[in-house]
Amino acid sequence: MTTEFMELEVQNRTILGKKVKNLRISGLTPIHLYGRDFPSMSLQTETLELYRILRHAGRSQAVSLQLGDSKESYVAFVRGIDFHPLTNQVVHVDFLRVDTNRPVDLEVPIVLTGESPAVRQLRGVLIRGLSSLHIECLPAHAPSDISVDISGIDDFEKVIRVSDLPGFDNVTVLSELDRMIASVSPPTVQSEESVAMTEVPGVTPGSESENSG
Repeated sequence: MTTEFMELEVQNRTILGKKVKNLRISGLTPIHLYGRDFPSMSLQTETLELYRILRHAGRSQAVSLQLGDSKESYVAFVRGIDFHPLTNQVVHVDFLRVDTNRPVDLEVPIVLTGESPAVRQLRGVLIRGLSSLHIECLPAHAPSDISVDISGIDDFEKVIRVSDLPGFDNVTVLSELDRMIASVSPPTVQSEESVAMTEVPGVTPGSESENSG
């Protein structure tokens, strides 16, 4: 299925180095656009619009960068995000420009859906394996995420692996087929002795009293 690219309006940036902090004060965020066979560009964009793109497109969906009032546009993926160490504010973003006619390698988030009977009824513990799927596809076919239904895991023997996923149109899966995505392990039971010891104030299992001996 072809995806319509989200659009982000950008402008050429002349402010570089430490002076870019003035951009952020005025509600703009510096970004860098680079790519194979493409010249690098120093750009800037409105911070609030950039946050919208980061929230909805993430790193797995292509974005169309629209250069000001010109008719130029560049299809790109988010490839690097720098955060302020104290405020966690986004201070800089790198975009990788791509050719829309050439396949790209992507890591697409895996989202677990449904509820496992082995968790709900048998009180097991859900174990997550892969958190993302390595795929190859054209930029326009990149999915935002991969949904995996875990409602079929009804005992502790069942495991969902990459090989169990259905086929995807226009997408080639590059992750190893035997990699585990999800399973459920039996509940952990504490020994009665361990539980009893933890209930005694000031006493840790395995410790000895200072007055012993």
